[in-house]
Amino acid sequence: RFVDPYQLRNGIWPPDIAVHNVTIGGQPVFTILKRETYADFNGVRLASSNNLQQALTKLREAVDEQPNNEGLWFQLGLVQSRLGQYGSAISSLKKSLSLYPSDLNAKLYLGIAQVNAGKNDQAIVTLTEVIDQNPNIPSAYDYMGKAYEALGNMERARSYYQISKRFNNR
Repeated sequence: RFVDPYQLRNGIWPPDIAVHNVTIGGQPVFTILKRETYADFNGVRLASSNNLQQALTKLREAVDEQPNNEGLWFQLGLVQSRLGQYGSAISSLKKSLSLYPSDLNAKLYLGIAQVNAGKNDQAIVTLTEVIDQNPNIPSAYDYMGKAYEALGNMERARSYYQISKRFNNR
């Protein structure tokens, strides 16, 4: 998998479960990880087959085993969000972003969870960052519209809904 330079600079990668590293210039280019359980694999598999409660249990086990795995925190946040556990989802997605700050998907889903949790001011900040980094994500505009609508700013809401609609009419 791709490892963000942030993780290398901050000693997050390679993780403690690494059993072998091949390095060039002191930086790992290949790492073999020791699999102690299949909680991560099973959690993602269960989530993809809509067994959300079981996925939640497995993904919690997985992040306990691999607390610096941003992908597992992201998956946990998605499952929590799908279960309506928006506060937990926000925490998990923020943890994912603390490990991989440039993950645009984690930032997008954080903004969506913030809207769903009624944290619209925070969502606007998050979704603005998403749009600034990639202006071609229709759902960012749609949820930005929802955030402004919830705050009673119908003019701004309409403008974001119109942008989102343009993407859907392509």
